[in-house]
Amino acid sequence: FFDRTYLYGTPRGDYFDNAQRFAYFCQAVMALCPAVSYRPHVVHCHDWQSGLVPAYLRLVYGGDPFWIETASVFTIHNIAYQGSFWHWDMLLTGMDWKYFNWHQMEFHGKLNLLKTGLVFADSINTVSPRYAEEIQSPEGGAGLDGVLRLRAGALFFLPAVRDPAQLYLFAILFGGLLALPWSAGDAVRLAVGTAALLLAHATNNLLNDHVDWR
Repeated sequence: FFDRTYLYGTPRGDYFDNAQRFAYFCQAVMALCPAVSYRPHVVHCHDWQSGLVPAYLRLVYGGDPFWIETASVFTIHNIAYQGSFWHWDMLLTGMDWKYFNWHQMEFHGKLNLLKTGLVFADSINTVSPRYAEEIQSPEGGAGLDGVLRLRAGALFFLPAVRDPAQLYLFAILFGGLLALPWSAGDAVRLAVGTAALLLAHATNNLLNDHVDWR
């Protein structure tokens, strides 16, 4: 699954087993946290590769005491990349076929992992307010604009910050509020994951009318 020259595919195209690879990855995430006794308050998922995690949290582990207080944030970087696979790949997810429907995991007869994340995440964010608006339109939504309009109340923007010093500052400001155990050495690694929900709301309210983050 992992010993590959490239991450998602070669210059000739995607790896043929990407559905299996990333279904395994998402299942491993759900298995790892209890195994190491790490109970996150927020799981921050990025794009279709982690789109099954919000579904597992909601549908498979929703009644599990270990996960009961864990929320999910799903970030869209580029809505054109959707993780669309043959419908029989639904079997790889381990989930009931009843979820393979146009309201949830199915899109034009195929399993769509980006849509899955959008449907089941507690909160959705993008990297700019402009992009958040664009993906809710037929022109910019790559077919998923209807899903995003239905979930508009959960859609926010989180500025794309690449400066580790700023990530460190965000972790200091918001990590304590979320009451997560972390040290200064973990700040960059944990910043986005722990602060995503709170920071998305804060930046949306304070900066949306003043800064063009795109």
